[in-house]
Amino acid sequence: MTRTAIEPSSNTRTDILKKQIIAALSHEEAEEGLYLRNFNGLDAEEDTRPAVNGDEFEILAALNELIEDGRVTCSDEKNHETIFYLKTR
Repeated sequence: MTRTAIEPSSNTRTDILKKQIIAALSHEEAEEGLYLRNFNGLDAEEDTRPAVNGDEFEILAALNELIEDGRVTCSDEKNHETIFYLKTR
């Protein structure tokens, strides 16, 4: 499949998503971490953190890369849902 100039390559798309995820997790509203649904399910009236512009599968793939890179960590302590955190060094 040939990509057009408008459609970014998957690597570029993943890099954009990773930057958006880091920005969302760096926001003060994410101090205690974010559930997967919190990355792109923002309440316009209540949430001020940046959105992540991808579907669940794209976001999970980018989160997985960030976990492998050691920049994000996760736990499943609350309600058996995974919570993602910015990893502090």
